[in-house]
Amino acid sequence: MIKSPKVLVAPPYGELEKQMYRDWLVENGYKPYFLGTECKIIDAPLILCGGGDIGKSPKRDARETEWIRIALENGQPIIGICRGMQLLNVYFGGEVTNISEPLTENHLNDTLMMMMTIHTDYPSFIMFMIMMEIL
Repeated sequence: MIKSPKVLVAPPYGELEKQMYRDWLVENGYKPYFLGTECKIIDAPLILCGGGDIGKSPKRDARETEWIRIALENGQPIIGICRGMQLLNVYFGGEVTNISEPLTENHLNDTLMMMMTIHTDYPSFIMFMIMMEIL
């Protein structure tokens, strides 16, 4: 019996989104672990979920920024989805600019893979890409 690879997930805001991530990961052979607010160990690939703009939830921003630091220290790949990729951008010195007019997106019809941006500087990146069947 092949063991499902472990994936850590920084939880999204809502239960519906959380269930969608869980379902997609399980369907594709992964074992998702949603991180608790006090988590200090990142020992598997990390997924940063979508959500509100950076700065709207300073506690979430700080917690996820710490998880990025820990993941990188441990050589773990990181996938940022929507807000998650914006947070990765800011972590590495980039900027996120708010647009002047509201933009409403409905991601319910998007696939999780279409929303992903991947960042890592480590050799495990290629192995994770193979695991995620993106190549």
